Amino acid sequence: WISTYDTGLDVYNPSTKQFQFYSHNPKDSRSLSSNKVTSVFKDSKSNIWIATHGGGLNRAYLENGRYKFQH
Repeated sequence: WISTYDTGLDVYNPSTKQFQFYSHNPKDSRSLSSNKVTSVFKDSKSNIWIATHGGGLNRAYLENGRYKFQH
């Protein structure tokens, strides 16, 4: 997980050796809530939490091989 303050998240998949890019899309309620990511945290239950400036907290979950975000 690589976070940025202006362009969202890049997630590296070591199996495919490729990055997937995630950003805020105002037309998609399951996209990242803001492109201004301030921190990423994996808890003891393997949940991924993404804190954003102006968009609050997001929990990432996999759906059909891509991450979606619950705000």
